[in-house]
Amino acid sequence: KAEELGLVVSCGLGGPDDYASDGFEEVVKAVPNLPIVIEHLGFIRQDARPPFTTYKRILALSRYPNTYMKFHGLGENNPRPEPFQGPFPFQNFAPYIEMAYDAFGATRMTWGSDFPPVAGREGYRNSLKGVMKHPVFKTQDDKDWAFSKTAMEVFKLA
Repeated sequence: KAEELGLVVSCGLGGPDDYASDGFEEVVKAVPNLPIVIEHLGFIRQDARPPFTTYKRILALSRYPNTYMKFHGLGENNPRPEPFQGPFPFQNFAPYIEMAYDAFGATRMTWGSDFPPVAGREGYRNSLKGVMKHPVFKTQDDKDWAFSKTAMEVFKLA
């Protein structure tokens, strides 16, 4: 029905195994004209380890042009010092955003604030600044897409 109505599904499943499941892929395939936003980098966890098999399976959903990946602050998926010492205390952070960029590209990625939970991690401002300075977004065009244009296009805000 959502596809028929021209809606967007912002999908927050239970966890990475749910996104990586055959069942979820079947849903994605069944509704090719329904934009599906995969929330929170597929909820990949801080403790995921190479070779990131489950995450790679989630990223493989990028082969379906109706899928998009939403990412949030680095504090969600990386160990962070407590108390937080801004503005960018993350070192040796996990390659999740780079991997998503390689799979989806900036034109199919969109930032989300994760407010209010982010307030208890690194804070809204640090969350946004941290990912805006992330080295994966090399050009202003990449930043424009990942931080505004993709959301504007997907959610028909323009």
